[in-house]
Amino acid sequence: MYSHNQPPDQPVGIDYLNQIAAPPPRPGFDRKTKIILAIFGTIGVLSLIFIFSMAQQSRGPSPRTIIARLQKLQTVSETYRSKLKSTRLQEANSSLIAVLTTANNSKNTLASAHNIDLKKEEKQIKTLDSPDKLQQKFDNAYLNADLDRTYAYTISTELADTIFQLERLQKSATGGTNQFLKKTISDLANVRRQFTAITETS
Repeated sequence: MYSHNQPPDQPVGIDYLNQIAAPPPRPGFDRKTKIILAIFGTIGVLSLIFIFSMAQQSRGPSPRTIIARLQKLQTVSETYRSKLKSTRLQEANSSLIAVLTTANNSKNTLASAHNIDLKKEEKQIKTLDSPDKLQQKFDNAYLNADLDRTYAYTISTELADTIFQLERLQKSATGGTNQFLKKTISDLANVRRQFTAITETS
């Protein structure tokens, strides 16, 4: 037994080293687990982006996008009309310009129905569907002496997509907007048939 004046046993050797050593680190994720978690995280983010994109598409095209598309097509069709060689293509393009001129002169109906200020939003609307890419494509085709074929096929495709967007917008349109869309769809469909006929025989 120890006397009252004796200190208790002091740890010695290994026991002492264990007591003063730093506590072992907490177990973490190994490299394989981190890679798996990163993959699942990426899939999750991509899934959210896809869902958001589908939700945006389900709402249909915005009136601003439609206005931008009609302006773009008119700009392009007027820019290249003097460079087209085929008489049939020139005639089809002239019909397109006439239809687009009418549509763009009547776009106030669409704009006012959706509270769009065309003067204030002119630059912003143009950026929604700029003619730059189409013009670059047609410039390259012109330099390669392939403008007529490229122009006819591309414009036919552009018109098909434009008509599809107009039809989707029409589903929720009423009054003057519905009449504007109905007429524009019909006119563009007639013009597209001309372009399609040219692409089928070229």
